[in-house]
Amino acid sequence: MLLCIFLLAATAAHAAPRKVTLQLHWQNQFEFAGYYAAKENGYYAEEGLDVTILEGGPGIVPLNQILQGNAEFCVGGSEMLLARLRGQPVVALATIFQHSASTMLVRADSGIFTPQDLAGRKLEMGDLESDAEMYALLMYEGLTLDKVEIVPSTFTMDGILHKKVHALSSYLSNQPYFLKKADVPYRLIRPVWYGIDFYGDGLFTSEAVVKKHPDLVERFVRASLRGWVYALGHPDEMVRTIIAKYPPSLVPRTREHLWFEYQEMKKLIMPTVIEVGHMNPGRFRHMADTFVQLGLAKPGYSLSGFIHSPENRGIAWHSWPVQTAVWGVPAALLVCAMGLLFSRRLRQERRHRDSMRERLAAAENRFSMALSASQAGYWEWNIEQGELYFDARASLLLGISSSPAQMTPEALESTPNKTAAALFAALKEKLHDGAESISMELPSHAHDNRWIACAGQVQSDDTGSALRVAGTLTDITQLRAYQRELRELSLTDALSGIPNRRHFFHRADELFEQLRDDGPAIAIAVLEIDQFSAINEDHGYLAGTQALQQFADVLQASVRTQDVLARFGGEEFAVLMPGTDRTAAKGLLDTVRANVDAARFDVDGHPLTVTLSAGIADSTELAPSEMLPSPLIAKAEKRLQEARNSGGDRIIFR
Repeated sequence: MLLCIFLLAATAAHAAPRKVTLQLHWQNQFEFAGYYAAKENGYYAEEGLDVTILEGGPGIVPLNQILQGNAEFCVGGSEMLLARLRGQPVVALATIFQHSASTMLVRADSGIFTPQDLAGRKLEMGDLESDAEMYALLMYEGLTLDKVEIVPSTFTMDGILHKKVHALSSYLSNQPYFLKKADVPYRLIRPVWYGIDFYGDGLFTSEAVVKKHPDLVERFVRASLRGWVYALGHPDEMVRTIIAKYPPSLVPRTREHLWFEYQEMKKLIMPTVIEVGHMNPGRFRHMADTFVQLGLAKPGYSLSGFIHSPENRGIAWHSWPVQTAVWGVPAALLVCAMGLLFSRRLRQERRHRDSMRERLAAAENRFSMALSASQAGYWEWNIEQGELYFDARASLLLGISSSPAQMTPEALESTPNKTAAALFAALKEKLHDGAESISMELPSHAHDNRWIACAGQVQSDDTGSALRVAGTLTDITQLRAYQRELRELSLTDALSGIPNRRHFFHRADELFEQLRDDGPAIAIAVLEIDQFSAINEDHGYLAGTQALQQFADVLQASVRTQDVLARFGGEEFAVLMPGTDRTAAKGLLDTVRANVDAARFDVDGHPLTVTLSAGIADSTELAPSEMLPSPLIAKAEKRLQEARNSGGDRIIFR
């Protein structure tokens, strides 16, 4: 018998790895580095998996691959949610990109600044199944498909490079690199700027795989997320791995291109702010609601079963726990009936009392564990009895003591503790207003620079009078820091540390709203590093990145405090100068240019000669009907183009 057990154990230990297929939605590139890392580092093997990674490309639809059983897992984007809303049994396992990389790419000389400018233009993009977000952007901005000319995707840069199309649906981490290399100035039109903030790349499977192989799903997701954490922490190694073992079949990738891809991806994955793989049901509902509003999906949808978590596995009716539950209930009822017949009343009452005591103790234990796990403190105000209670955690957060505290409202109001007094005053105001629930945030005077969230529920009698209020207190200092960081990230260019395009337009819109006919002018300068592509070609992409950072530092030190300096993208920057006409702006830009000429640009010990070109325009050049930032920027960019065509290293302002 022991020998049999040993043989069975040995057989299980040496069982062949489970063969699994992952279908990518495009060719091999850094976009899928996490899966390569999981395979190369043995994370899949540790989970008993032998994973084949299939490269994507034109004509390959990952959704069809998993639904037809050709692959167990696939990488996809918002089109997967749209497929689910249309009845396809697809399941989301993890989100890698917290923000989508989808963007509209236009040349800087196209005259296109917003989605509305695409009306009557040629737009190269994929079909709805592969480009759902771009279709959503067009429809969200009122551009029905009869208002634009859709050109089927050629999966090349030929159309945008040779002006065969006006705009190209692309990826932030991919196509812009080719325009940089070709020294073609460009602009981006991102859906997120217009309220369409979708998830990007995620990991998906079918309902059939989840139901039949739940353990396989958990193992694959666990190993994949380990791979992503590793890949984002070791980008140089992954670049070498992709070049050596995962070369793309369509368009080759250089080291510089892969590094560019990594840097853009990291901003979208946000690994230092959000756990890799995190999925928010509310975010998916927002995406689904957007599809419904645009008529791409029907209302009354359900996302039940779409967002996978380990506890969402189907019930196996043949398993012994379920059979025990099904057949054990009648048996238990029979035993109880016999006990009732033969037990004495006193013993029955004692048993009932003991049982209730045990259940109460168990419930209190579960409640205590839940509070401890959430690091929340419990508070209660018994209005009838005039008592306030704070457990040890709540008492500590409020700065009352490190132990549970019980006091009267009068005692709390007279306490020198400002946080507790402020909390009680806010609670009284909420009750006076007839609130049925409590939700508020307040600063902690007991702990410098810390914030507390208070949540609670009001219990009332039949007349609506409040009897009792109870809830939790939570330290949300870190959460607020994350929120502040996210706000700063949304308005700051990650590479240079100065404001980004979004910040620039936000401030420009404010200034133009305040602009009066008789008031001072507003000037805008658009400038760039001359021959920037040569720096990348001669010294490498990393050198170009360092040059951009040093250039931004010189600009920041040269402009006035009231000016807004921003990086528009690539080597293009802009300066917003309130209360300034073209002549004054020219003087300021001459100073900037002189400072750039005098600056020492050093890249890894190698000096670089850097010059700039700029175009300037001011609001006096605009007709009253076009008094907006975009037309002024267009004039400045046209003059920048003239400066560039004249050999660069010059400023044109009229």
